[in-house]
Amino acid sequence: MKKFLGHLWYLSEELIAFTFLDENVSSETKRNMVVAMLNEGTEHPVKRISLEPDIVLRKNLEDFATDNTCKFFDILGISSQFFNHWDEKKIIKKLKQSFS
Repeated sequence: MKKFLGHLWYLSEELIAFTFLDENVSSETKRNMVVAMLNEGTEHPVKRISLEPDIVLRKNLEDFATDNTCKFFDILGISSQFFNHWDEKKIIKKLKQSFS
């Protein structure tokens, strides 16, 4: 479990956005993340989170998404407004183009 907890860097409020590229994450979870992105995040989000094992087991991916997740898209020059019209295939295509 300790080794697993050392690999939670991608669960930061900003980097959780990589989840939108993961085809193993359900559409429902991704939609829940979009809704969660309306929630206010911390003023200075940490780059690497640290959680206790019992807390990790009770969390869902959408629990890590906040308005700070939008910074990920800002950095890539992608307007997060495209989430207003949820179309998972278009969102994934747009994100993948940014990394090409």
